[in-house]
Amino acid sequence: MWIVTLIGTFLLFSLALSDVDFTSILPIGANGGKIFKGSYYLLNWFTDASYLLFMLGSFKLDDKKMLKPLLGFLGHAVLTIGFCIVFYSVFIYISGRELYAIAEISKYSNVINSIGRFDYMAIFCLLVPHTISIILPLYFACNILTKLLKTNRKTLVSIGVCLVVYIPLIYLNSYVVGILDFIHVFMTPFIFIVGNVFPCFITIMKKPKGATNELHTR
Repeated sequence: MWIVTLIGTFLLFSLALSDVDFTSILPIGANGGKIFKGSYYLLNWFTDASYLLFMLGSFKLDDKKMLKPLLGFLGHAVLTIGFCIVFYSVFIYISGRELYAIAEISKYSNVINSIGRFDYMAIFCLLVPHTISIILPLYFACNILTKLLKTNRKTLVSIGVCLVVYIPLIYLNSYVVGILDFIHVFMTPFIFIVGNVFPCFITIMKKPKGATNELHTR
């Protein structure tokens, strides 16, 4: 997955560089405390990595085992910041109106205008791991419900979970901007606790005596 992600990312970067104006990037602190406010709201979109904490299983903590995941998170952070810099350097004042940054970042490239939007191949590369990240919450929800309901009918539970998610999306598809505003204003504290604070406690929680770690034993 990381190879596919890098291919898509660097292809989009290379197509967008011809339209980049790095002089439009303000220095850190130019807008005062707004950088902290913006970071607070952006936390909503960077909690996916917390899923990995549930997959760590039981292991003895040492420097060698922690080095790879830490480098992975660091590399992801560098790519994300680099993408934001390129994106804002391309769109500058109208960047706030571009809701789908990944699909829009390379559309002004001269190469694209000459031979067509083959950048969709790069976007497709990025959508492959995104599909997996969307599946994970549904997978966890199905597992939790089967245990709460004490049933083995995982197929029916999966269908029910997917319908609960899918049906509202059909009707809310036309209200994306309003939904985003609602999430930023009202849901940010909740998402911050569930997506950022709670996973930190997972790392120090201990299993009850006699409990087994299914992911680890498998």
